[in-house]
Amino acid sequence: MFTSTFPTMSLDLVGIIFLADLSLIAQRTALTGGSTFLDTFILCPGLHRQQDAANVHRGEYPAVAAMTTGYVFRVENPATVNFLQRVGHTGQLTTLSVTNTRKTRKGWRSHFMSSIDSSMSLGAVAAYLLAVSSTIAVSYLLVLTEDWWGLLVLTVLMFTRFINVLLIRSRSRVGWSGASEPGVVGDLLVLLSQDRWVRIRGYVDDLKAWVLSGTCGIDSLQLQDVPIPDPGDYEVLVKFHAASLNFRDIMIANVRSHSSDAAGEIVKVGPKVTRFSTGQRVSPIFHLTHLYGSVKDTDIQHQLGGTYDGVFCEYGVFNEHGCVEIPSTLSYREAATLPCAALTAWNALYGGPRKLKPGDVVLTQGSGGVSIFALQFAKLGGAQVISTTSNAEKGAKLRDLGADVIINYAEDSEWGQTAKSQSHRKRGADFVVEIANTMVQSSQAVANNGCIATIGRRGDSERGAGSSHSSVLATVRRILVGNRQLQEDMNAAIEVSHLKPQIDGLSFKFHELKEAYDYFQQGSHFGKVVVDFD
Repeated sequence: MFTSTFPTMSLDLVGIIFLADLSLIAQRTALTGGSTFLDTFILCPGLHRQQDAANVHRGEYPAVAAMTTGYVFRVENPATVNFLQRVGHTGQLTTLSVTNTRKTRKGWRSHFMSSIDSSMSLGAVAAYLLAVSSTIAVSYLLVLTEDWWGLLVLTVLMFTRFINVLLIRSRSRVGWSGASEPGVVGDLLVLLSQDRWVRIRGYVDDLKAWVLSGTCGIDSLQLQDVPIPDPGDYEVLVKFHAASLNFRDIMIANVRSHSSDAAGEIVKVGPKVTRFSTGQRVSPIFHLTHLYGSVKDTDIQHQLGGTYDGVFCEYGVFNEHGCVEIPSTLSYREAATLPCAALTAWNALYGGPRKLKPGDVVLTQGSGGVSIFALQFAKLGGAQVISTTSNAEKGAKLRDLGADVIINYAEDSEWGQTAKSQSHRKRGADFVVEIANTMVQSSQAVANNGCIATIGRRGDSERGAGSSHSSVLATVRRILVGNRQLQEDMNAAIEVSHLKPQIDGLSFKFHELKEAYDYFQQGSHFGKVVVDFD
């Protein structure tokens, strides 16, 4: 995995938010949980943004796994979430090393500092007091010059700010999550939307104002009885019959209902629903608001099993636009494999500016869900498929599915060149489905004007990756699953062609979810691992 590492940061109290932008009044309010009475003297444009403090995180409450203790948290302080969103980058793991240079203050200075704002460093306090002093100085000058109208206007502004401060203090202190636990040293993995990961090592007491949800990992999963929800006006109630597992589920390790891939039957519809009726067989889409076109930031924040509860539940309520009808030729357990892995593979081949055509060459890596679907869709489109694997038994199964060339990458370190030499007319792969952080070899295998579709975590872990990229005339396209229109197109192709998803031979029941994940993590499966609810 590619790791973006920040230099060691020296923090003062909740100084991590100082880096986020202490200049924004809304973020400072979100950090401290309120407003101080000295804010009455802070008069400048944009102060109305202080009331937006609770929304600076754009509605995201990311899950966090404590690597040392196994606990899982949710970040609730909006300013902290905002900071993490800004340092995180899509497809990358950002590592923060946090050190504590806090000094104990005694006497009147300690009392004075805490009365102003316990989250501000000395530099920030100086700037803050300068603004307060400026207002007081202007008031004094207006008195000296006997400019009573000016003084009246200034007094009205300060009175308005005073009322604003009172309202913010009374509102934001209720349920505010911002208190720290001094002296906590840890190692945290924060899972954000847009496939961003932030790892924080060191003094993390300023981040501990989160709600404890349980313990980290598969052992934290608990089966609970909850009421069956009622659909709203534009919603449908789905009774799930099967779900499938993805590697993403392991990364999230969230104790809430997770996973994104399932299929079921609509058992109740809202009064204003027009797309579906009871009895129809559907799957929810991965990004619940990504209906057409390119993915937007708002779409990425609406992920099943991430920012939204997932599908490991018997019943789920979804907006009618967040569901698609499953192919009539598939069973529930077969259709449950489609929303994430299958759509990602379909998008890699058919969702970009250049679409797969007969005679193209496709290179797939390994035998995971995305790679197998890419193999099947490529053969469906009349392409030559070259598949890599390190397992002879899985290689034979890939050949049975239609792979034309099998390359054992464990025995051939230069398999990229080998793939190119064995491609049709030795021109290289028109599409490389890159899932293994092997960009050097992928760059050697891709044809001129070809496309490398990167899936999941992006990384340039191989030496010389950058120079290899620069020597290739190809497009590198990152895939974030796909939109609803693409999924409907894929489902139509599956239905017409009678294509069957590859499902692992070992089956699991709903109450065996932990066992299913244990088996999935071993990596011995071939095809999708499915959990049956019935």
